[in-house]
Amino acid sequence: MQDKEISLPGTSDAQRISQRAKAAFPSLCPEHWYLTDLSGDTDFGFDYQIQAENQHRQIAYLFYCQLKGATSPKWIENGSFLSFSVETKTLNLYLRTAEPVLFVVIDLSGEAPRGYYLWIQDYLRTLLVGDEPYLSSEQDSYTVRILRENTLQKSLDIRDELERRIHERHLLQSLGEDLQTAAATHNETYVDTVSRIRGGVRKHPEALFALSEAELSSPWPEAPEGSIARKLSDAAALIRDGASEETDRVLNDVATILDAANNHERAEHAYLMGKLAMLRQLAKQAVTHFEEATNLRPDIQKYRVSLVESQLGADLF
Repeated sequence: MQDKEISLPGTSDAQRISQRAKAAFPSLCPEHWYLTDLSGDTDFGFDYQIQAENQHRQIAYLFYCQLKGATSPKWIENGSFLSFSVETKTLNLYLRTAEPVLFVVIDLSGEAPRGYYLWIQDYLRTLLVGDEPYLSSEQDSYTVRILRENTLQKSLDIRDELERRIHERHLLQSLGEDLQTAAATHNETYVDTVSRIRGGVRKHPEALFALSEAELSSPWPEAPEGSIARKLSDAAALIRDGASEETDRVLNDVATILDAANNHERAEHAYLMGKLAMLRQLAKQAVTHFEEATNLRPDIQKYRVSLVESQLGADLF
């Protein structure tokens, strides 16, 4: 009996290449990576979420991966770089993503597949023009260049790199909190303060290093000894060190002179009381203190964020 020609779904070359790349990818990944497939209807630029173990076999890292396949890879500059074109809208999504994004191309041209990787956000920032946070939509796509030596293989160990990124993020978060506090003290918004500092550093980069060495023109590089501001600064440092008893002593001392404090100092005292309560795993007490800080200075983001975090913690107990 002769088959009748009927209309059925077909497959494309792109789909077949993608399927081959996905089949090869797990075999090239280090064994301490745990892959979660994100492809399907919700794939808008990420194929995998990857959680990775640290040296103690604990899950300590998380990043995303975008996977591409190439049957005829384009090598440029005497074979030093693999060149791959990516849509601008996808690249701008990567620039908006807080977690690291690993861009991987699987070379399917030989008998055995080979993988090459790139931390794509770092690369994209080198393409940005001026103060623009995103790539220009006037171009439909941009070319990504991956070093040949960035080979994806079982022996690959990027844990030091991931640890460095986490450390940098924590430092920037701490700096952001300090800048929010400084901005509120001078009745400025956080964005205005950061913009002003950034402009000043660009014009006079040496001022940044002078600041780090306390070479300031002000007679008070730090708050005066014995002042409320100095005591609050000392308490914040003690909390970072996990010294709960010493922090308690300093904050109780401040509480006796709060009548002389300004509105921001009272808010900061309440905030630090909340941080101390969180350090002692007293989430419900922390909620009360963070609510007070937020009511006193609702414009300071770190107070609002801490309130939400403490409320979530209180709900668990």
